Amino acid sequence: MRVSAVAVTLILAAAALNGDEPRQDPRQRVTVKPAWEWSLEDRIAKRIDPAATAGPIQFIVEGRRNPELLMPFELFGSVLGGIDPRFSDEVRTQYREAVTSFGWKEETFWRVLESAASELLRTQTESLGLQSRLSTLSPPDRRAMEMKIEELDYKQCRLRAEALRKVRTLLGRETFDHFLYAAVAPQISISSQFPIGDEAGRLRFIEGGCR
Repeated sequence: MRVSAVAVTLILAAAALNGDEPRQDPRQRVTVKPAWEWSLEDRIAKRIDPAATAGPIQFIVEGRRNPELLMPFELFGSVLGGIDPRFSDEVRTQYREAVTSFGWKEETFWRVLESAASELLRTQTESLGLQSRLSTLSPPDRRAMEMKIEELDYKQCRLRAEALRKVRTLLGRETFDHFLYAAVAPQISISSQFPIGDEAGRLRFIEGGCR
């Protein structure tokens, strides 16, 4: 039996008069901004709120549950494993389906990342090499080496921000950020003691390339 639009309207009106108006779950009416569209300040504000993580003692961010709490630099650093010879096979396999689902050719995607982050990768490799030698050095030499590693860490921070900017330009900022938060964030989990001090300033500083 077909019911006309007029009849449907009358049925709903009668239900409302009888106190039986169909109810919609309030949660379904809330528009939640996608994780990749959050501003940096919104991410930081929620991230430093203990209620958004595991609690005031243990700081835990689960990308599967709260991707918006992760910073772009953290996600970008993770996906760069795809251009590191030590991890490239595993990482490229992990993201192969996601890369193609976003409309990129796999070889083009990784070529763009390699071009943008090649100097960053070289700096990371140099830093790791120096760190591996620390335990063999005398205290004075160890301190000198630690200062060199600190300099390289600062350089990596700057290079990572520059590489991310280049990749966003070449692949499209909105699309690449969407990829980071939809495909990479669910693979990431951060666990540590709850940050103290100027955590907001630290996150802004690193995201800005340590400038």
